[in-house]
Amino acid sequence: MLTPTLRIGDCAGGHRLENRGKNRDVMVVPPDHARPYLQTLHGESKDYTYINAVEVDGFRRKSEFIVTEWPKTSTLDSFWTLVFDHSCHTIVNLSNQGHSRVSSPFLWIMTVIRSH
Repeated sequence: MLTPTLRIGDCAGGHRLENRGKNRDVMVVPPDHARPYLQTLHGESKDYTYINAVEVDGFRRKSEFIVTEWPKTSTLDSFWTLVFDHSCHTIVNLSNQGHSRVSSPFLWIMTVIRSH
């Protein structure tokens, strides 16, 4: 397993006061050099460009994938902004939300509307 060596200032964006509430765990934040920046203005935050995510190299090209935590209710708009800004065509959920004690929002409406 490869573990990058990071210095204290490498993850400064995630530790900024206005971004702390955007992380599920303040000890798990992305290094600034590897995180995707949000480009579309949204929300009231001073730092609307921040989301807890990292770009990961693939076999074919650099930054081929984006890995992020399951969004909180307060970061759901940032999640969809990330999907839009970076033209993400596929979303893969690797968490086991069915057994989680942490409340998490659904990414889309789960109600089926039937026409009569």
